Amino acid sequence: MPDPVRHRDGHLKSRPWPMLSRARLARAGSLNDGRAAPFVTAPAESHCQHGHPRLVVASFVITVVTFSVAGLPIAVAGAAADTVTTCSGTGPGSLPAVVGSAASGDTISFSVSCPPSSPIVLSSAVDITASLTIEGPGANNLAVSGNNAGSVFVVESGVTGAVNGLTIEEGNGGGSSDGGGIEDLQGGTLSVSDTTFLHNSGPGIEDRQGGNLSVTDSTFSANSGVESTSAAARRAAPT
Repeated sequence: MPDPVRHRDGHLKSRPWPMLSRARLARAGSLNDGRAAPFVTAPAESHCQHGHPRLVVASFVITVVTFSVAGLPIAVAGAAADTVTTCSGTGPGSLPAVVGSAASGDTISFSVSCPPSSPIVLSSAVDITASLTIEGPGANNLAVSGNNAGSVFVVESGVTGAVNGLTIEEGNGGGSSDGGGIEDLQGGTLSVSDTTFLHNSGPGIEDRQGGNLSVTDSTFSANSGVESTSAAARRAAPT
């Protein structure tokens, strides 16, 4: 409360209220640990019954607003979703794009149905360079066509791969003994199950010398080409 002084007419009068400069207000805000500067109410003035001004002191109101981020979710980089989302043979979400970005140990799945009547049509072979599994929804629900331009899949040397639940059709190995459906290069390891090989030029699967191939519950129909010396390739030859 300001100290009262006696006016020359005998009445008590409060001393003028000290004004806070902008600089002092700024300093007050800086002492508040970087938070919102305090809001200070200005003193109000009224008059006594004799008409002389008197001071009515308002209280100081300091509002401190703090925000906590402890409960907010923190964005983190998640693993890529290895899901084929389109029947297109190119572009984002396509089979070549998803396989190309997959890491070793991943499983490729499908959120779309691309049956033999409207298959995924490739412009070039899907090159499997990482050890992964391609898990289709079934040969009647998912077909991949090489468009007679090349092999449908190529398993690189040293890669362990698995292909399940697809129809692989219209691949062209470029030779009578080269795999039109899948070309398993030397040193690659491949397992195939529940897959149909249809209308491929060359054996459905060609397993090069030194490769390891396992085929179960699969169908080979109307594939052309001759048997090679590989026992696995003979199993995948024309029927």
